[in-house]
Amino acid sequence: ANNRLGHGAIVNLSAQIDPTKNLEIQLVQNQQLLNIEGQRLFTARVSRVRGVYTFTPKSFVRAIVQYVSTERDPALYLEPVDHEAAFLSSSILFAYKLNWQSVLFVGYGDDREQSDLSRLEKSGRQAFVKVSYAFQR
Repeated sequence: ANNRLGHGAIVNLSAQIDPTKNLEIQLVQNQQLLNIEGQRLFTARVSRVRGVYTFTPKSFVRAIVQYVSTERDPALYLEPVDHEAAFLSSSILFAYKLNWQSVLFVGYGDDREQSDLSRLEKSGRQAFVKVSYAFQR
């Protein structure tokens, strides 16, 4: 950072839990930290939970929630930076296989960003419908 040598670490942890034959839950925790001249420049974390429930071989629903946060020491940067930044994103997707080459997707996503008041304020929202079809000769 700022053309200085730093030392740090990256730790990645993940787990998969299958509580039932139809439900799969994946947990991910990643952390990265960087020290410069014996002081912590930043710590970044990513936490994610992903769940998939399969109703039938033709249909499933998937939900993902991900939280990303970064803590910095502004005194160690040449340019102004925020002390903290955080983002929360969540999405849900339903998929139905109409036939062996056509799939219908319906989804919704919600994004939130940390405000100056340390609250997660809405920053984006998405809804979509998609039909996928493979053409053959």
